[in-house]
Amino acid sequence: VKIYGGRECIQRVVKEKHVDEIIIAIPTLTGESKTQLLNICRETECRVRILPALYRLVSEGEIVSQIRDVDVEDLLGRDPVSLVDDGIQEYF
Repeated sequence: VKIYGGRECIQRVVKEKHVDEIIIAIPTLTGESKTQLLNICRETECRVRILPALYRLVSEGEIVSQIRDVDVEDLLGRDPVSLVDDGIQEYF
């Protein structure tokens, strides 16, 4: 698959090459940089997918099946926080 430029070229390349899907293949991308990149991609109306961290690719095998759609946790820029439900519902 040919790769064209960086984030500054995304909108232009999508129009010129009639792109319908963008795969973000920068598994180390975190925080504000990831949010900025996802915002640029979202403006194109393309389907946006993301490649998981390299250690997952190595340990779990086939790469293509591991490319996934972007989800809310990708926008956090950190690991999600899980709440322990014990007693919270009773409190409220």
